[in-house]
Amino acid sequence: PMEKFVADPLDGAWEDTAVVIMAYNRPSYLRRTLDNVLAQVPRGLMVFVSQDGNNQGVKDVISSYHERIRHIQNYPRADLSSLRNSWQKGYTYISLHYRFMFEMLLDELKFKRVIVLEDDMEIAP
Repeated sequence: PMEKFVADPLDGAWEDTAVVIMAYNRPSYLRRTLDNVLAQVPRGLMVFVSQDGNNQGVKDVISSYHERIRHIQNYPRADLSSLRNSWQKGYTYISLHYRFMFEMLLDELKFKRVIVLEDDMEIAP
């Protein structure tokens, strides 16, 4: 039924849903996306940033939001030296980051739904 999707987010209908923003090395894009997302999602909805890499600027942006944002960090880098093309390596790293994020949020933290955004996306009002 449609009521499930239009329920008041504060009544518990969204408690098993997380919003995650996938981030790499673009702190200015991330800040704009976080501002946009936080202005539109209910305060009770958990918002994560899944950071791939170790960019300090991205970490600084995340920490500036204090308790509103939860940070998950993807450090491991697979050895992709057998891949010939840089685009193959790039897409493989991206897919490994998504796998890490889904395993963290669905398997470990037990969310049932995950809304995924990239660090350069905004939500229309």
